[in-house]
Amino acid sequence: MPDLSEEAILEAVTKVVTSQCPEIDECLVEYVASMCGGLVEEDCFDEEEWFDTVEPVLSNEIEEEDVIKNICKEIITKLNVTEAPKSEPAPVSVETSDSGESKYNQVLVDINPFTLGFMTGRILMSRTRLYLQRGHRYGLVGQNGCGKTTLMRKMAIREMPGFPKSVRTLFVEHEIAGELQSLTAIKFMLNAYEESGRTPAKGTPREAMESLLAEIGFTAELRNKTIVQLSGGWRMRLALARAVIAKVDLLLLDEPTNHLDKHAVAWLEKYLSTLTEVTVVVVSHEPTFLDAVATDILHVTGQKLKPYAGNFTAFTKAQTKFTEDSLVNSSSDTKQKFVFPEPGRLIGIASLTRSVLRMSNIDFSYDKKKQILYDISMRLTLSSRIAVIGPNGAGKSTLVQLMVGDLTPEKGNGNIWRHHNLRVAYVAQHSFHHLEKHIKNTPIGYIQARYRHRVDGESLAAKNFNPNIKANANGKTIEIILGRQKHKKSLAYEIKWEGLPHYSNSWLTLEELRRMGPNVMVQVEMCDERIRATKSGVDQRPLIAKEVAMHLDDFGLDHSFATGKIERLSGGQRSRLVIAAAMWTKPHILVLDEPTNFLDLEALKALSKAIKKFKGGIIMVSHHEDFVTKLCGEVWTVREGRLQVAGAPDEDY
Repeated sequence: MPDLSEEAILEAVTKVVTSQCPEIDECLVEYVASMCGGLVEEDCFDEEEWFDTVEPVLSNEIEEEDVIKNICKEIITKLNVTEAPKSEPAPVSVETSDSGESKYNQVLVDINPFTLGFMTGRILMSRTRLYLQRGHRYGLVGQNGCGKTTLMRKMAIREMPGFPKSVRTLFVEHEIAGELQSLTAIKFMLNAYEESGRTPAKGTPREAMESLLAEIGFTAELRNKTIVQLSGGWRMRLALARAVIAKVDLLLLDEPTNHLDKHAVAWLEKYLSTLTEVTVVVVSHEPTFLDAVATDILHVTGQKLKPYAGNFTAFTKAQTKFTEDSLVNSSSDTKQKFVFPEPGRLIGIASLTRSVLRMSNIDFSYDKKKQILYDISMRLTLSSRIAVIGPNGAGKSTLVQLMVGDLTPEKGNGNIWRHHNLRVAYVAQHSFHHLEKHIKNTPIGYIQARYRHRVDGESLAAKNFNPNIKANANGKTIEIILGRQKHKKSLAYEIKWEGLPHYSNSWLTLEELRRMGPNVMVQVEMCDERIRATKSGVDQRPLIAKEVAMHLDDFGLDHSFATGKIERLSGGQRSRLVIAAAMWTKPHILVLDEPTNFLDLEALKALSKAIKKFKGGIIMVSHHEDFVTKLCGEVWTVREGRLQVAGAPDEDY
């Protein structure tokens, strides 16, 4: 029988790989050995399968594919495997009581040692131990980019050498997969219920799912909305409801409190405390949540996974040098910094307290059936620091979408005025959706693609602008709106008509163009966007890799992250990327919808410093009330579609 022990595999891999690449890092060799060990465990000795597995890692050190193929062949030969050995999967080690019932602290997973790395060859954890007991709730903590989410994903698909194949897992991420978003909430739950193989104790499956959704706050109306129509908080509740009905041994939660209001968080804390037979691993940057749910803490530090008994407070006390400040000071300045660009001045705005955006008596509904917002009035200045708070579904995100122009109220439902040169950057709560289209691209490539026409392509897409739509006015077709100038107390635009010479151009006021319909206003907004880009210098700012990399570095993404693929970034690093991309235009107003999601304590402290230093206005929508209220002197509370303003400058709202 060939020796297929872990030591034998490591020895074979080390000899073969170092013979071809003597300078290769020892940790990288151990990572390749762990991948080979996983193939051995699966009784896989096909050379092509081995090449497909290790090539993404070794290609960073060895360019020639043929050399890597020979390495795979030599390792298999050294292991002296002539045919796939037959082996039974190792059973999960379970302690039972005399009556045969499982004990609370039975061993669910014990892998020692294991190594975890990226496909880039970057080692995240090296020769450490993963030890999980049934019924325990583990808080997985560590700095952004240390490998928390990668570890969770590996466990979710059981793609770790030594991970028991019999352990049933469910990974609840921050978003429901795009292909499922056309389903209604109740249909999503019925599908999940059918997949679980459960049968209701009484009534029908639909009645059981309606009862569960009602327990976490879903009304009949919300149950029948499609997932894409739900706010971020309701989508997270739905993902968690699916976890309730799943028959699993290991529940993996990645930032489950993102988008949740305090009532939903309280429900989640109560639910998790009832799971005595299920092991929970949760990534969260909310200390109060971890205090409420965690029985143990797993701290990722120095490429090791260090266990601590007790909740987050007990964990901090166990480390004599652990404080929030020491965490920040121990981090490199490059990784933790946020440096916002100077927004520049607005013509005609001499004071930081003068209004640059106003809403008056706005009513809004997505359809005629239900009104979302009622009689909203507000103002923004370049010195605004505003926190927008309220329960899930109250209309917070709808309010900010009206502010930035992604939504437009129907005629007669109030007025919105914005300074014509005002640049607004909006980081939406679902901004990660934009990254999904660029997941194989680099952060540099993403920003280059987003601004390739010298305006923010995502901002125009959010406003549903189609520059190819023909706009007709006065019996003629607008070819392009060339420019703009002041006209009395309004603005006038120069119109180039299709098929007519330039001396037939017309100057029409903004009021005249508004009366010509929405297609004409698309052309007006396109002209305004071009002028804003010119005023900010974006149209002249070179989109070369060096310039973009310098910009990303200001947001804590150094060259290695700026040139790596987006799919390899952690949640915190992706948050930095979407903020950096929005700030490319040097905006006067920055709107952040749930900015604290995925950012650890160090990153939040760096972000708060940048917000305090920023020379423009800030609006933050968040359920992290402690964070936003410390930074913002003005608080907007949205409840049942109505706005209550506290701490505003003296002005009639």
